[in-house]
Amino acid sequence: MGMVPSLSFTSTDCKELILAEVTVAECSDGVEGEEACRRRIGKKLERDDLLLIRLIRREDENQSGQSFQDFRKNYKAPRLVYSDPFSTNGEAELIRREEVETFLSHGGKIIKV
Repeated sequence: MGMVPSLSFTSTDCKELILAEVTVAECSDGVEGEEACRRRIGKKLERDDLLLIRLIRREDENQSGQSFQDFRKNYKAPRLVYSDPFSTNGEAELIRREEVETFLSHGGKIIKV
C-alpha cells in the first residue's frame, strides 16, 4: 500500500494541527489543489482560520561517498525549512521539537480529517 497524500494546517485561533488527506483532483492541481483542500477541510470543520504548513526544502549537509561508519560518525540531521503560515513568501524554521504527548498535555489538539 502506498503513501496517502496529505497536507497539514494550523489554526490562527487555536493550538491545533489539522492533518488532511488530499483528493486525487486536489493532488494533481498543485497550489490551486492545496487551496481547494484548505477550503474543503475548512467547510467540513466549519472553520475559516486554517493556514497551510508546507515543507519548502530540506538542506542536507551530509557528504555522499563516505563509508557507512564515517556517515554514522559524522551524520547531521537535515535542516527542514517550512513555509511561514502567516506570510506568503516567508520561511519558518524549526526552533524546538515537541513530543505529541507534550503538545497535547499543553492544550494542543490534533485533528485528522
